[in-house]
Amino acid sequence: VPLTVLPAWSMADEGTAGGKAGSQVTGDGSCDKQEVVYAKLSAQGATQALFVVNAFQAAAGSTIKDYGSYTSVTNLTDDGALAQSSDGVVFSSTGESFSYQGDLATKDLPWIISIDYTLDGQPIAPADLAGRQGELKLSFTTPKNPAIDPGYWDNSLLQAPCNLPLAKASDVKTEEGSIAVAGSDTAGTFMGMPGKEGSCSLTAKVKDFEMDGMSFAAGPFSMTVASPDTAGMIADFDALIEGTRALASGSRDLAAGAQEMSAGLSALAP
Repeated sequence: VPLTVLPAWSMADEGTAGGKAGSQVTGDGSCDKQEVVYAKLSAQGATQALFVVNAFQAAAGSTIKDYGSYTSVTNLTDDGALAQSSDGVVFSSTGESFSYQGDLATKDLPWIISIDYTLDGQPIAPADLAGRQGELKLSFTTPKNPAIDPGYWDNSLLQAPCNLPLAKASDVKTEEGSIAVAGSDTAGTFMGMPGKEGSCSLTAKVKDFEMDGMSFAAGPFSMTVASPDTAGMIADFDALIEGTRALASGSRDLAAGAQEMSAGLSALAP
């Protein structure tokens, strides 16, 4: 089960001097940096490995020290060696994009992911599901991990797609997500809002069962809301006000005319 986490600091980042985060640049003094955290999870959600891919754009000839504590680093761009210290990695830019992978000692994520399986109402290990048939229920929870900075939990949107082969699973249902047919699979998609604990499940009738692993992805939450056309609204209100004034004036004229007609009828009466 893979997990991709794009934390709040994964956006383009100006290099900064010193500190234990960011990048120190010798040259023109700045670089564009993006980083993505990846995790490899077991079929039940336990974190097996955690690593970061760091990507840079900097002027040729710049020397960059990227701060971060890694157990090992791997050059993903070329065969060049990386100078690793206790608090970062140093390399020189050729003016092209450059990226490297840093393996983390920690296995903590902002979420404690747990995935459970039952077949015909009985708990079953994922390794024992292969080739089985019956009523499958797949459930997962994503509570907050108190060991991690709560900023990621409070500001990240979590998505979890789960694909079941059409030939192996039918009558797929869920109350917490959405279900759609995607090619040869039935795709269940679940979403966890920032600061909210996720608890989702789906059921299916399976035979000779097999499936690919689930995946989770998280990133900073943002929402764009279009502003209303206030100019048009104001113009409509102005027209309404003018119409109300005209109606009031017409009502007064109508009342005066009714009084004159009443007086005329009275004068004609014998």
